Amino acid sequence: MSGLFFFYINFYIVKDLTASGGSSMVGMIAAALMFLTQIVALPVYLKMIKKYSKAFTYRFGAFIWIIAALGLFCSGKRKSYCHLYICRRYGFWY
Repeated sequence: MSGLFFFYINFYIVKDLTASGGSSMVGMIAAALMFLTQIVALPVYLKMIKKYSKAFTYRFGAFIWIIAALGLFCSGKRKSYCHLYICRRYGFWY
């Protein structure tokens, strides 16, 4: 999943810079945000598993994935990095 994430960053978000052979810190910053979100979300998911069930928690996570994917699909190309941050921030996904 992380490989696909970097592919998305390099060949969709900063496509112009990648095509010209340049490098960008956007991928590293986004990966750091993704990792931080995973660390923060883990206790929340564990509490949800204890309170409800694994199936409910899995469905909840899948629902967040679907909403975030639709948000990325509907957002236009090269809008801003804000939509990426919002999807990472609220999509406790991995």
